Amino acid sequence: MKHALSILLMAAFTLAPRTTDAQVPALLVEQGVLFDANGDPVTTAVPMVFSLYATPTDTNAVWSETHTVTPDQGVFSVVLGELSPIDPAALFDGGPMYLGVRVGSDSEMTPRETLVSVP
Repeated sequence: MKHALSILLMAAFTLAPRTTDAQVPALLVEQGVLFDANGDPVTTAVPMVFSLYATPTDTNAVWSETHTVTPDQGVFSVVLGELSPIDPAALFDGGPMYLGVRVGSDSEMTPRETLVSVP
């Protein structure tokens, strides 16, 4: 089954300046709207693979995580990094990172989403 994703990409790191008192979890929030091949909102559970890449065309992900998502009238929200920890020191060196999304057995969606800082 082919899917289309209209991403309302609100992926934002929950990272803050480091303090000696506490560590902020390195998590991303990914939200979007998932439609089936007929343009209808997906409402059943579907596996989704989220992967981070160093470039928009890399074939090897530097991080990946799979979630079973049950959209509400197509709308979904997942917290990335809960299942497979994201190491910001190893992955983020100040350059851009790119998020790839694959739904079910479909190919990864294109183009990949560029992660950006959010105030």
